Amino acid sequence: ADTKEECQSLNINCVFYGGFFAYVLERGEFFRQTQTGTKRERILSGGRFVMRTNTAEKTFSLEVQNLNVKDTATYYCKAWYEYDPQ
Repeated sequence: ADTKEECQSLNINCVFYGGFFAYVLERGEFFRQTQTGTKRERILSGGRFVMRTNTAEKTFSLEVQNLNVKDTATYYCKAWYEYDPQ
């Protein structure tokens, strides 16, 4: 849990643990759920929402800039990966 003030920024960092070396992070996605029991909303990069992916380090992140009350939610991350048996 993280609490921020309005107009601040929030950073959420996710790490992909693929188990074996052959699983390669392709990209990450973020979702938010404003109330328990409601559908999760996919967050698209753009405007106040900045997503970054570092495939080499198997990490991806979401930055929400200029927070406001409407950003209050539970945030989730999802990793997309591929199998590369090299």
